[in-house]
Amino acid sequence: MGNLIHGYEQSTVELRGTRLRYLEWGSRDFPPLVLLHGLTGHAHIWDHMAPLLASAYRVLAPDQRGHGDSGHATSYATREFVDDLEALRAHWGFERFSLCGLSMGGHNAMAYASEHPGRVTQAVFIDIPPSLQWGKQPGFEAIIARAERGHTPFATLDDAYREARAANQTAPEANLRYRTLCNVRELADVA
Repeated sequence: MGNLIHGYEQSTVELRGTRLRYLEWGSRDFPPLVLLHGLTGHAHIWDHMAPLLASAYRVLAPDQRGHGDSGHATSYATREFVDDLEALRAHWGFERFSLCGLSMGGHNAMAYASEHPGRVTQAVFIDIPPSLQWGKQPGFEAIIARAERGHTPFATLDDAYREARAANQTAPEANLRYRTLCNVRELADVA
């Protein structure tokens, strides 16, 4: 997949009938911190931040169901994401952990923390209002339409980057190129 930042361990586990891939940084002796990406994201969005956090935490970043290299599922209800995280927590073998979520990951983190308050020691929610009324935010219909339509195939990585840049005028060049690289997958001939 090109020039990815390294220093993590990658694992895949089958839980609740879904293949879940995750990245891990830091010592298993450190307190655990779970990072949840947003809609259309993946675990690699944390590649720049996780190595810094790994000096004090065991950092775990899953590709949530239907994202990154995790498997697709028949349901993407909040309940499913919460249950996936609880299954991962049990698989990882710790009782309590810090939790950080970005956008959809923040929503899923809030839902998890509200259902399992004794498991979450600290919580950070990024770019999401403090509400579990998922689906009522402005622009939500456009997000659903995009998810149902699927992603656009691109002829080249540069084409994918140009679309990403058009959608995000403020991201630093290197960061947006890196994220674009992590977002694309080469497809078999789709004639």
